[in-house]
Formats: sequence, structure tokens, C-alpha cells
Amino acid sequence: MKNTQPLTKIKEMVRLGLGSSEIKNCVELTAGFCNIAYFITQEDGRKSILKIASPDETSRMRNESCLMENEVLAMRLAKDRISCKVPEVYFYDNSCKICSGSYFFMEVIEGKDYWALQEELNNEDKAKLNFSIGNLVKEISGIKGTYFGSLGNPNARFDTLSEWVCYLLKNVVLDAEDKDIDYFIPKTDLFSLFETDRTCFDEFKDPCLVHYDLWEGNIFVESKKITGIIDWERAMFSDPLMEDRFRTQKCSQDFLNGYSNRSFTYDEKRRLLWYDIILFLSMMNEGSFRNYPDDSTYNYAMPLYKSSLEKIKTASSEL
Repeated sequence: MKNTQPLTKIKEMVRLGLGSSEIKNCVELTAGFCNIAYFITQEDGRKSILKIASPDETSRMRNESCLMENEVLAMRLAKDRISCKVPEVYFYDNSCKICSGSYFFMEVIEGKDYWALQEELNNEDKAKLNFSIGNLVKEISGIKGTYFGSLGNPNARFDTLSEWVCYLLKNVVLDAEDKDIDYFIPKTDLFSLFETDRTCFDEFKDPCLVHYDLWEGNIFVESKKITGIIDWERAMFSDPLMEDRFRTQKCSQDFLNGYSNRSFTYDEKRRLLWYDIILFLSMMNEGSFRNYPDDSTYNYAMPLYKSSLEKIKTASSEL
């Protein structure tokens, strides 16, 4: 459940975090399922986004812990280190004294999101934007970490990439079992396959920042150029190939050209398939956790998951 707050509480947060100026306007932003967000306009003209976390993580999937702490740390880390705007965090309060959840105020990014502009852009415009996204993913991956895992959850940090990916995989499998979702392979067989591929992961030893959720709705565009990236709550230190732009259903040649303009090794192809499996099984699970009104997300992700799973069962060098 979103942690909706009355205007009196929001005013108290504004006074503490942004100073004494009164609120002129407060509009709830309806996107997203974990945190609630408000667009705040103050009497002195300042604008900001207020995000408030739910105090209860029991209804979330296992890989969704500490999302707000994660987002604040990621934005502060990435700000001024990549070539587009990362929102400035004006104030962060995790004391839970004003309300039952952590919250922060952040900068408003100008422009519209890429998703909303799809019909206004021609194929050439989209190709250029996708190339730019590839460049940005490469820039983000230039920000290095000292461990593999979560920025916000100290209990989800590991020395090797294989340990981190195994942790994520175990969590999505446990989530599926909690909701009686068929993942089309005995658990022992799935993890036996993973153990066979451990060396594919452990060749990668340099943890990099990964946004992990760079779908078009989180990319802001103005004058056909990328102006900013939002929603860093799922960011991690990992393999750059975990970024969702590399997933089977959305990876484009324009993006790949912007990222590196090279082909993938056999080990990288194996890792890409495992990252597909983790994402698609998570999508298969999420409707049951978030009480979606229909099965459209499951129906979209399930065949993609099964296709990647079948490829994982193949040890051929022709991947």
C-alpha cells in the first residue's frame, strides 16, 4: 500500500526539509507501485518532488528491500558524473518521526518522458535517442563500487558477481513459490544449471553502477535529446549487462552501437540469459504481490522467460 499522507503532514515535511515557504500546490503523481510521490509548488515559486516510502515491506518482493535508501544513495553517487541530469536530493529523512515512512525531496527534471513522446518521434529520432541511451549506460558503468549488490541494503552485498546473481535468483524463485507461480523447471535443476555457469559470472570482477530500470518512462527528453534520468531505486553495483536495455525484448542495435559497438562473448551471452530469467520471472511474480487488475504483465513476461530458460538449457557455443 502507498503511504498516502494528509496535507498537514506534507506541510510539516516541507517546513522541515525545504524551509518556511508555504505550499501553493500539491499534486499526487500516480505512477509507480512502491512509493507515493507528490509534485510540490511553494509560494516562493520553488518546485520539487516529494517521495514517501511505505513503512511495510512485507508485501513487496524480496529484491525490493530498502528501495528509498537505495535511490537516494544512487542519485547522490551519479549526480554530476554522467552527461545528463540526475535529480538533486534536497533533503532526506529516514527518522520516521513525521510520518511512518522515510521520505525525500528532489529536483524536478524538465522535459517529458521518452514513453510519452513515442508518437511524436520518427524512427531516426528514436535511433538517435537509443544510441544516446547506450552512451549513458556506458557512462553510468564508469562509476565503480567495491562490492556486488545493493547500495541501500548492507545485507545484500557480495564479493563476487555469481554470489549476487544467485541471491537475486533465489529471491525470485522464493517469491514465485510464495504465490504458487509455475517457473517451469524443478528448483534443483534450475540451480544446478546456475552452478554450471558460475565461471561465466566470476570472470567479471569490477562492480559497476547499474540503474537497472532504464525503460522509456524513466528517461526525460527535451528537443529530442535526453535531459535526465529518474527512478534510481533499483540501482546496484553489478555487471553493466544487467541493465534492462540489454534484455531480449528491448535490446536494439542502436543502443548496442552507443554502448560499445562490439559483439558479446559466450560467457556474456550466458550471463545475459540469466539476467533475462531473473527479470522475466520477477515480472511474472509482481502482479500477485501488487494485486494487478489483470494478468497482462504475467502474460507478457512468461513466454520471454520460457524462451530464455530453454536457451539456458543449451550449452552450445552457438548462443
